[in-house]
Amino acid sequence: MFPPSTMIRLISTSFTGGIFNDYPYAFDRAFETSFSSFSAPLVGILSEKMFGYDSKSIDPVKGSVREAHALSQGLLSMMVVPFGLCCLFYTPLYKFFRRDRENAKMATLKEDEMF
Repeated sequence: MFPPSTMIRLISTSFTGGIFNDYPYAFDRAFETSFSSFSAPLVGILSEKMFGYDSKSIDPVKGSVREAHALSQGLLSMMVVPFGLCCLFYTPLYKFFRRDRENAKMATLKEDEMF
């Protein structure tokens, strides 16, 4: 569990760090935080409905491999789907952001030459 969570934190920092350094990103952080608050209940619902988690069938001493697997599948799906969506939407930004940034620099240079 530690390596995937570390990688997601490092990758999200490196993806958004370069893009949002020039722009205020308080809205982005607030938006991300508000959606992350729904993840724990969604993992529980997903584990119960899709993967068959049943809290009543767990032995308190021995545990339950089946229930642990259902929870791990719920956690995995709640990590992979948002991460995939972020990659899908952020990847095109690298192409367009670079072009927009160069256009803004050229416009600034032309403006400076006029004065």
